Parts: sequence; structure tokens; C-alpha cells
Amino acid sequence: MKKILCILGLLSLPLIAQEAPAQLWVGGNVEWLEIADQSSMNLGVRVGYQPVPVLSVGAWASTIASDVKHHQDNRKASVGYSSFGLMAEPCFFPKHKVHLLLPVSVGAASLRSVVEGDSTSRSNGWFSVFDAGLYVEMDLGQQLSLALGGGVRMSAGVDMFDLNNEDIKTIRLGTLVRWRSRD
Repeated sequence: MKKILCILGLLSLPLIAQEAPAQLWVGGNVEWLEIADQSSMNLGVRVGYQPVPVLSVGAWASTIASDVKHHQDNRKASVGYSSFGLMAEPCFFPKHKVHLLLPVSVGAASLRSVVEGDSTSRSNGWFSVFDAGLYVEMDLGQQLSLALGGGVRMSAGVDMFDLNNEDIKTIRLGTLVRWRSRD
């Protein structure tokens, strides 16, 4: 694995040397993911800074748009999920109209539960999440781009509402629309 990372780093050196102005960007994403073996739509926002053409850094936040139904203490419960964190996004072939993004992010997430027949919401506290993905991004103009792709989300510290880390470990598929500041 170290050899692969070293080779990718060496291949990126000529790209980093290219002169290009730094850019700020903001984007929104819609993803499909599974929580507790149920499909859910995840809505998110991302903001970032691109100091060189081959790397962006930024922050993200997301929440599920549809609650997951789950059985808790032999009663039906509605489980909500939200998360936030920091990300790094290497870009391959940044000068081409179509290029590859490899976003990697770390963050924190929270689950909320409302048990059927109980009007109060219970929260579990926070647990950690890690995402790694691959997106194919296409520039739609000087400032707008659209990316399609997916990745995997892993978690640690989930032990509530009869859920565990494996219930949040999920493959995710989605799209990202991004607007960049002018060159």
C-alpha cells in the first residue's frame, strides 16, 4: 500500500507544479445509502478550498432525508442520522473536462430515535465516521461541475438503539453539484 501511495505521489508532482489560482467552492450532494439494511436518501453540503489543481480541502455536513424504521425494545422506532466532518479530495486529470476525484473524509455522526407511541426523541451521543470514495466529475462551464460516484462509509463507536458499527457501514452512491469561484 505504501508503494502505491508513493507512486501516485510521484505521478502527481508534475501536476502540482502547474500554475493555477486557488479557488473557493461550495457544493451540494444527494446520496443513497443504507442504515440498518434500509435504503435512505442523504442530503449534504460541502464547502472547500482548492489551493492547487490536484487537491481540495474542506468541510461537509449531511443528514438523511427519510428516517429509517427500526425495531427497538420490540417497538417500532424512527431513526434519524446526521454527520459532519473534514475532507481532503485529490483530483486526477484536473485540466481535462472530465476528471477523477478521490474524496476522503473523517467526522462525527449522531443517531436520533423516536419510539412509536413516545413523543420524546432520544439521542445516542456521537460516534466517528470515515468515508472514502471515487467520483467522476465533469465541468459544465467555468464555474459549475457535476460529479457521479460513490464510496464506502465506515463507523466506530455505534452501540445504541440495538444498532452497531456494521449497521452504519455502508456503500453509498450519489451525485455532487459544485460551484467554484472564478479563476
